[in-house]
Amino acid sequence: MKITHYCNSFIVVEAGDTIFACDPWIGLEDQNAWATYPIHKDNGELLQRIDPDAIYISHLHFDHFDRKTLVTLANKDVRFVIKTYRDHRLAGRIRELGFTTVDECEPWTEIEISSDLSVTIVPQDTNNVAGFDADIVYDLDTSIIIRDRRTNEIFYNNVDNPLSVDGFGKVRAYCLEHFGKGVGICCVPVGAASEFPQCFPKLDRVSEGRRIVNDALENFKRRMDALKPEAYFFAGGSYVVYGKFGCLNQYIAQPSMDELERFVDENLDMQFIHPEGGRSLTKQGDSWVMSDDFDGARFASRAEAIAAYKDLAYDYKVVNYTVDEIRDLFAKARENYFRVLDRMKVEMRWIIDFIVYDDLLLTEKGDIDPACEPVLKITLGPHGAPEIIQHLVCHLDSSLFGRLLAGDHIWNQSISGTHIIYEREPNVFMPDVPSSLNFLKA
Repeated sequence: MKITHYCNSFIVVEAGDTIFACDPWIGLEDQNAWATYPIHKDNGELLQRIDPDAIYISHLHFDHFDRKTLVTLANKDVRFVIKTYRDHRLAGRIRELGFTTVDECEPWTEIEISSDLSVTIVPQDTNNVAGFDADIVYDLDTSIIIRDRRTNEIFYNNVDNPLSVDGFGKVRAYCLEHFGKGVGICCVPVGAASEFPQCFPKLDRVSEGRRIVNDALENFKRRMDALKPEAYFFAGGSYVVYGKFGCLNQYIAQPSMDELERFVDENLDMQFIHPEGGRSLTKQGDSWVMSDDFDGARFASRAEAIAAYKDLAYDYKVVNYTVDEIRDLFAKARENYFRVLDRMKVEMRWIIDFIVYDDLLLTEKGDIDPACEPVLKITLGPHGAPEIIQHLVCHLDSSLFGRLLAGDHIWNQSISGTHIIYEREPNVFMPDVPSSLNFLKA
């Protein structure tokens, strides 16, 4: 088995003559302010050069299902492997790109890719890593177990799946029962891959980020203790913020690779490797060995990537909306919002204010530029007078808000990325509050 990690969750596994690609993403993420690092956006033909036999797409987020990268493939008969979802949206969107072979697979079932390789899709068992209660739950994320059928080497790719500690134990138990051995190597993200804390300027983002990293490391240890892999590398949730909000990069809550390696060395009995950037791993004896024959473009440092991406415009800026158009869209979206909440029997116990700007700008410290004047404020509040559990404020551009309300932009991408600047009281993550915004569209 040969494992090559390019960026984020873009990983290629080779076994014998079989090439299996996971979540190929290169360049700028659609509908978010994220860009790939250390792989440069100029590697647009990389997937075509790899020419995979099959592709796994873990979920719908555009840093995993990247349409721009996928359409570079000439082979429209390439096999896609995804989980069977009730709404079949992911399968439909893959077919919309012109691909003809989409296997929707049941979870916890070994799927033969070839005589060399098999995979098993692992479903999510919770909707957030911290285990917060939620009434609005999406069946979104998956992980994958990849097995070299010739050597019985097992690779577990967790992707963004917020799998519980018990879920990691279940992965190990599955491998022992079905393959007679545990996981040889795995990749799991550590730290935040979301809007918090960088998009919350009213908070002490440095201390909040440190708290998140510390909590993430302890949770990572519990998960690895349950999985017991022989080796580990970091993958998933790796990006830089591009464009006018690039100043937020300084607050992203992820450990450095040096810190993560020290933590593994001091707390876990497994090999730590860091192949991101197109480097490859192969098993030699009892250890994984890294090689580097990548001939594409990659950044030498995070600072270089941030500088290269800083002047790029956001994709939503192509359409402008007047205040009256936004008010009309909001009125229709509000009706749909409550219709969905009523159908789900979810009571709205929060207030969301939208502060809208022609061009929202930030200072070098990542605060809202005091020269920016809002053009509109709209409040989304509950029916009646329930006890309010949270007040959320969203600062955003009018062109983005209009596209979100019109359904031309996906709320789930923007609320968990870097297009919206937030305030919240109390400062507690309540999943239902941002998740409900997915229903706010005309």
